[in-house]
Amino acid sequence: MFDIWLMLGSRGRYVFKKVSIPLAPFHAGIGARRRAEDAFRLSMIGSGGDMKVFWSNGLVGSITTLAIVLLFWPVIGKAIRWRRNDCGVRGRWPGSEAFLARDQPSMQAPARHTTLRS
Repeated sequence: MFDIWLMLGSRGRYVFKKVSIPLAPFHAGIGARRRAEDAFRLSMIGSGGDMKVFWSNGLVGSITTLAIVLLFWPVIGKAIRWRRNDCGVRGRWPGSEAFLARDQPSMQAPARHTTLRS
């Protein structure tokens, strides 16, 4: 069975190398996975299954929040880009004044050239 896992691992590393994914973070994640699972399980047992333990103080809460934001950053980034580029107007989105005013004729009066009389 070890031979099969070794073969699959080498194939995975080959694919990662071909698509230019760095291997060092992958290996670090594999190594830290067991310890992270144990720490999560112990914190859930200690808190009685309450997720508030991850926001118990400022430091832990900020790290947890940062981890969640980074986890969902690809989705958040796509939503931001979609909102900016909506309807083909860069930087304008439905509901904003700039978006609503884009098709309206200018409401400003034309500039009048006056001369000062002395």
